[in-house]
Amino acid sequence: MDQSNQKPEHQKSRRIVAIVCIVLLVAMYVATFIVACLNFPGWDRMFQACIVLTIGMPILLWIYMALYKRLKR
Repeated sequence: MDQSNQKPEHQKSRRIVAIVCIVLLVAMYVATFIVACLNFPGWDRMFQACIVLTIGMPILLWIYMALYKRLKR
């Protein structure tokens, strides 16, 4: 895709969404590490949830961005 003919506003919004995704992923990595190190009741389910969110969150954000792009046209 040629980035040169996109509006500057669109590029700015994509960068913001990308930064938000990076921040959320780093937070999920930290949460996954903390849950893996601690031993409390239900840690295994929380660890599984962290792993699923680490994989699923970028996919969902990409889907939301694609849907938003289509709806704006």
